[in-house]
Amino acid sequence: MELRSGGVDMIFNVPPDNFLTLQADPAITTGAIDGWSSTHLILNVANPKLADLRVRQALAHAIDKALIAEEMLRGLAKPGVAPIPPTVRYAVSLEEPYPYDAAAARALLAEAGVADLQLRLDLYQNPDLEAVAQVLQFAFDEIGVELEIRVQDFSAYTQAVQSDDMELAMTGWGTVTLDADYTLYAFFHSGEIPGNNRSRWADPEIDALLQRGRDVPEDGVRAEVYAQVQAAAVAAVPMVTLYYPRFTYAKRPTVQGESIAFSWILLDLRGATLAD
Repeated sequence: MELRSGGVDMIFNVPPDNFLTLQADPAITTGAIDGWSSTHLILNVANPKLADLRVRQALAHAIDKALIAEEMLRGLAKPGVAPIPPTVRYAVSLEEPYPYDAAAARALLAEAGVADLQLRLDLYQNPDLEAVAQVLQFAFDEIGVELEIRVQDFSAYTQAVQSDDMELAMTGWGTVTLDADYTLYAFFHSGEIPGNNRSRWADPEIDALLQRGRDVPEDGVRAEVYAQVQAAAVAAVPMVTLYYPRFTYAKRPTVQGESIAFSWILLDLRGATLAD
């Protein structure tokens, strides 16, 4: 309303439904660009409920990422596999090892001897995440898993996910350096437990690879290191990368000459003008 009335000249991170409405308004200019962000479902592998790889694989199989990206987020996101989006240096393109398959998910739970599984999902207040959480709740119910959703303010959420009794959590993350180390070291190095490595996934070989990525400057070495880390993380399912959201903005056409890339953080108005 403020944008349309002229109270503000530009807004960012526009919710999908609002974005489509503004996109149809000839008095408003909109943009959607590939950013540095990713959205993840984090699984606490140290929790007895999630320690069995087959249980984590089952949860991954239960998620229809295309449905989330295309329907829930109105095409303003791309289904994810690797922990970092393609815009980030050393990101790899991986084939989805756990495509949506509810029957396979139920079979894995049965193989693991798991029935009547109840899980809690922590997330912070965010309309997109809350909508996706509802989709996950329905999807898990289809495979016989009951999901409790706990939405909290960000401070309470941060405390909850650092507690050892955390089960599942959902979060958005931006690789603001555009280098794989920023995300992969934080998410998967054992020294980051429980601050950033909320999945509690600890593997000495992964630690060594991540340290090598920091110690060796050569591009070829770093590319191979981070390719191995990403493939191992996707296979072990300490998290499921749900999607890579597109960065959205809308502006009044009186704003001209601005430059923006990846996120509102990089908005450059040095060459911009504001017409009357």
